[in-house]
Amino acid sequence: MSGGFDAGAYLSGMSDDEWKHLLRDLGDAASRFRRKTGNRLPEDVTDFVSGCVAKLLREPHKWQPERRRHRRPLPEELRAYLVRAIWCDILSFLESAGVRRREDYEDAIRACPEMAPSPEELMMKRDRANWIARMREFLRPYGYTPLFDLHFIEGCKPRESARLLRMPVERVYAHIQQIKVLLRRHFGDDGFLEDLLA
Repeated sequence: MSGGFDAGAYLSGMSDDEWKHLLRDLGDAASRFRRKTGNRLPEDVTDFVSGCVAKLLREPHKWQPERRRHRRPLPEELRAYLVRAIWCDILSFLESAGVRRREDYEDAIRACPEMAPSPEELMMKRDRANWIARMREFLRPYGYTPLFDLHFIEGCKPRESARLLRMPVERVYAHIQQIKVLLRRHFGDDGFLEDLLA
């Protein structure tokens, strides 16, 4: 990644203590959420962290803080980015849960107002989730949903997907191309689709 902070290189070089520090920060945020709302998260904190890190690595253009000479201590900007990401996930989950959870949603914002995502962020997150749900449903009859999730959503390389799905890597490459053809043919020329398939 040119002209900015290399998130992949930084994260791969983080020490166990730095990861524990980050997990503790996010765990504190999750605990505040539980105390205020009485609800548990839809996933545990570690899942949220790994999801946020995956998102960070998939979308490097959204993570461009000033370049640092030294990698330690953990840059505050990176911690703030990931903590904000977990709160976007929490609030998006509550918002999508419907009217009966509206008080919980508002309580969560009051518990940590600086982490509240903008309406535009929530709208984009919901739109993306809806698109992915439609694509998964469309691919299900073809048997391509597991590979779609691994390769396009989780960002696994073809060899890793082949290992997890226990199929030849050549077959994985062929299926990836077929998925692209099917999705483009069915969903048309869409900016989000092209970003996902890039």
